[in-house]
Amino acid sequence: MDGALYFTISWYIAYAMIAFFVPVLLFRLFRTIPYYVKNGNMGNDDNDLMFGWSKDSKGRIYNLFNETHPGAILMDAVTLAGVGVALFIAWGLVPIVATGALLVYSITKYAQYLRNRHLKKLEFVDKLKSGE
Repeated sequence: MDGALYFTISWYIAYAMIAFFVPVLLFRLFRTIPYYVKNGNMGNDDNDLMFGWSKDSKGRIYNLFNETHPGAILMDAVTLAGVGVALFIAWGLVPIVATGALLVYSITKYAQYLRNRHLKKLEFVDKLKSGE
């Protein structure tokens, strides 16, 4: 692959992220004052992408669009900037990493399925032996 094409694609990825996430972050920042007037606080500063580990991914995406705390907005901006830089540098590795993550996830889910089948079999055998 030509080096110029690589950087052209990288710039397109960076511009697409900027075009999508800057308005989202600005909209959240503009919602902070009305939220404070209505509720008396600025939101929860733990609801950000980087340090919101207790949330599931659906909750993180929801908070990315709705959380009004300025600290959470700043941490989301830093996180998205880091992701953008990483994609700018190594966007060619993304399909490989995604395939590996999908493979690990599917093997884990299959192992859990087999474990559940084994436990159900043992439970069935125990019920047969006890005469229930």
